[in-house]
Amino acid sequence: MTLEEIRQVVFQAKPALKTLIETDGSLSIYDYFQKDIPSPKVDIERQKQLISAIESKISKLIDEKTAESLAAEMFKNYFISTADHHQPPTHPFFSNANLVQSLTNQSKGLKNILVLACSNISLNNSSYPRGLSFHDENLKEIRLPFFSLKNRHHPVFELPPYQKENLKKIPDEIKEIYANEKILSAKTYSDQITQTNYALWKKVPGECDTNLIYLNQEEIVSDLILSHHLDQPTLINQLLTNPDFQKSFAKNFENILGAFSPQNHKGTFLFWGLKNGRRISLSPQDPIFSSTLSLKNALQNREIFPSMALSFIVLSFYYHIPCGGGFSQVNYLTEMKTAYLKLLAETNSSNEEIMAIEKIPTNIFRGEFIFTLIKNWKSALPATLLDLILYQKSDTSKIIDDLAKGVKLENAITYMLPEFYKIITGQKVSLENPIQIPYTINTG
Repeated sequence: MTLEEIRQVVFQAKPALKTLIETDGSLSIYDYFQKDIPSPKVDIERQKQLISAIESKISKLIDEKTAESLAAEMFKNYFISTADHHQPPTHPFFSNANLVQSLTNQSKGLKNILVLACSNISLNNSSYPRGLSFHDENLKEIRLPFFSLKNRHHPVFELPPYQKENLKKIPDEIKEIYANEKILSAKTYSDQITQTNYALWKKVPGECDTNLIYLNQEEIVSDLILSHHLDQPTLINQLLTNPDFQKSFAKNFENILGAFSPQNHKGTFLFWGLKNGRRISLSPQDPIFSSTLSLKNALQNREIFPSMALSFIVLSFYYHIPCGGGFSQVNYLTEMKTAYLKLLAETNSSNEEIMAIEKIPTNIFRGEFIFTLIKNWKSALPATLLDLILYQKSDTSKIIDDLAKGVKLENAITYMLPEFYKIITGQKVSLENPIQIPYTINTG
């Protein structure tokens, strides 16, 4: 299939991606990340609530020093990435963006990369949240699962921690991270991901002084709802308890990815339920919405967790924080913003609130692109984060820096177009003339 044919299908489904390439595709990846992010007007008390919830979680899972450092930076740099899945950071989809974000942060004197990652993904997702992946010297992909296939339909949000017996084939270079007794005693796989990703990033060439902090997006949103919105007359409280708000939400968010479409039997209403480890769709008539006490108990007992639509309403539209995302997010977050503004207008919300949301950017790309490759004597493939660690040389860090500053954003995204095509259509394709990017490391 030709590049142009693939491009047409992808751009028709994701017009915001087309606009991004037309506007900024000629920039290097690094220069694109360096662009100023529009700063919406932020309510200081709301900002404090969000930063406090994040700081508390980091303090618990990593340490107080890191938590304080991140909180201080967030007051100056009010921005998060929501592009990643909550999983080991080895997949090139995510590791490449975080490598460039690290370079950008370093140039601004920032030490922390914060990712509020989506835990509403099943273990059978193509990004392989089920374990670790890397390549052997022949470029054969090696996958090391933490969980059996019987869990493949379970979301990361729900999973218990992996156990020591799951680590028998882990490479020696990283075994001390995953076999750490503190990490093995964690309560959930989600907590282990936060802790192991933080430690693993320190082994990436050039990243020993940078903190990569993955937090479970849905847990942060749940914590905020429990602490500030069930017993207070906020807009989020209205959405969760007011039938008029809920009717407007159901109407305006119909058919938006991550929301609720009862006619097409897609999505869920505000929250996903959990039953026997699997997600179940909820409706406005579900007993869970009968009272704030029902919601409170279900959230505290981890019987429900926020949908993607509710998560972004809370994070982006209530706490007004710009969220960088992948090739789908730049589309659906823009649609959600339009839908939420209609909801506010229909429910007679304040003009001040509407004006604040109008200024929130929704097209910040921090997602799926490729600029690091691993090669051997005959071919090259996108490099996983473990590849960069296991096969690193003395100049690997410099090569990564040079590529980030030399590869155009359009080329890095174009490398991913066949994967985007597969995600959109369900059909696998390959390019007749693959785009060429210089390799980063080799197995020799």
